[in-house]
Amino acid sequence: MTSQQSFSPADVINALSGKVVNVYSPVPLRMHPVGSETINQAMVEWVEKYELHDGLYSSDYLRAMDFGFLLGTGSPTWTEEAIMAYTSYFAGFFVMDDHLDSLSGQRDALVVRVGDITDPWINPSQAPAADNNWARMSRDCRDLLDRTVAPLSNHDMHVAVCHMMLKWAFMYSVSALGRTMPVSDYLRMRPIKSGVFSLAAYLPVGCGYQLPQGAFNSPLVDAFTRSVFLPALIANDMMSLAKEMNAEHPNIVTSLAHEHHLSLTEAIKEAWVLHERIVCLMLRLQKRLLRHPSPEITRYAANLPYWISSTLHYSAASVRYIAAKDLPAPMAPPTVNLVDSPVFWDPDDLTPPPYPDIAWWWDQLGT
Repeated sequence: MTSQQSFSPADVINALSGKVVNVYSPVPLRMHPVGSETINQAMVEWVEKYELHDGLYSSDYLRAMDFGFLLGTGSPTWTEEAIMAYTSYFAGFFVMDDHLDSLSGQRDALVVRVGDITDPWINPSQAPAADNNWARMSRDCRDLLDRTVAPLSNHDMHVAVCHMMLKWAFMYSVSALGRTMPVSDYLRMRPIKSGVFSLAAYLPVGCGYQLPQGAFNSPLVDAFTRSVFLPALIANDMMSLAKEMNAEHPNIVTSLAHEHHLSLTEAIKEAWVLHERIVCLMLRLQKRLLRHPSPEITRYAANLPYWISSTLHYSAASVRYIAAKDLPAPMAPPTVNLVDSPVFWDPDDLTPPPYPDIAWWWDQLGT
């Protein structure tokens, strides 16, 4: 197979539309006190302030996508000031994602735009051009987040944003080549491109504490962070599969199908198996961290996994995926039942998956 797609968006819609899906999710759902409507309104106002709509969608549609639910249930323990500041950042960078999609056939313009948005995180003292709304938005996001967490350090988030933008350019380049991304590349690049490491880096300071120096990138904490977000992103990929296939974007299902010569049904099942294996690992890594002598690390271990249940609930119902533009046929949202026991995988089987990019996480279990 040389094409990005080995099956069509119509095949995906037929495989998922109206189906009942049992998904392992041992993490409870909890909403931030500010509520989703307040977050949604703040997102709309931030996008309108910088005129970032770019013809992609209306303010009403942005509100209907209900990212307030995703952010509110993913960050229930953050301070109100922090979640509202992060909402502005999320709004700008979410719209940027779709904007970069629109430039995917214009390589030079895409690279310039990535540079515009990254530069404020590297050169904070240099003011962006007054007529460059994307650079101004990016600079103001950085300033807003830094003011929110002062006097705590936001250095880890600055680094994560720059890394994210680099991988964003890489992912779009792969898409433009029209080749299927190998599973190893997907597992390495997808979390970075999604922006979850900037989110993880902001979480402690957003809750009013600081991780010990070097802890964020230590092997155990790093493996735990990745084991929270990768299953959340796999679940998101499953629910957005028709949308991503239609746009010929890299996706875990297409990567698995291509690499292991699987049918669509087999690849979907294999993705859910991988999801469960990682969630089972995450729970064990979390137990290790909850016994850590640092109270800041134990708080981090307790707070981060809310993003698994948040992403599952959001991805299953968002109009962004079930009513995506240009789908070849209507898609009835699947009924997602969240269950407290794995469906496909024995939780006592700690065999690492055959992918070195994530297999090292299992090494952090210790004895």
